[in-house]
Amino acid sequence: MTLQDASVPGAAFGISDSVELGFAVEDVEAVRQRFKEQAIEVGDVQQMGWGEGFDAVDPDGHRLTFYRMRNEKGPQ
Repeated sequence: MTLQDASVPGAAFGISDSVELGFAVEDVEAVRQRFKEQAIEVGDVQQMGWGEGFDAVDPDGHRLTFYRMRNEKGPQ
């Protein structure tokens, strides 16, 4: 889990006066789909060098990030 100032640039939903909570999950797309089914605002899944993730805004306006780190060890 991560916690950071939500005013950092580059966030999908713009600057906020709050904090952003980040949660490591096993299946980013499954979490995103569950949020969409509950009409929670979600961004697109972004592929990055460290892994993948998406941003969301909960019904109270809190910014959330869900991510999965890329396995650096590779297949065994």
